Amino acid sequence: MDFSTFLILILLAIFIGILLRAGKVGLGFADEVFDAGDHLKIRKGRSELKIALADITKFKYHLFGKSTFLFGPPTVVLEFKSETVLGDKISFIPLTSFILIGKHAIIKDLFKRIEQARGT
Repeated sequence: MDFSTFLILILLAIFIGILLRAGKVGLGFADEVFDAGDHLKIRKGRSELKIALADITKFKYHLFGKSTFLFGPPTVVLEFKSETVLGDKISFIPLTSFILIGKHAIIKDLFKRIEQARGT
């Protein structure tokens, strides 16, 4: 096998890996998340969940998504006190502006209210 064939195979393997990873990035996201004041209403497929802000133990904001190979949309990850019908954590893509500098004001407000509800 000559070098150009080897290089093409390596590039093809990398490209396939990126495509497979990109396909997995969209999996696991909630379909809808509604802010209802003291709780969130979350829908993923046919399952729905109503979770109090005080029951959210951890929250993370990923400005460029969770992908390690490609930049993705901003992503929020919420972890819950206990197992729910949607698992012990959920990820969603918030509706934000196209300005990618820092956290969006809505996300900042949500995180602040979660901390207040938990008493931290």
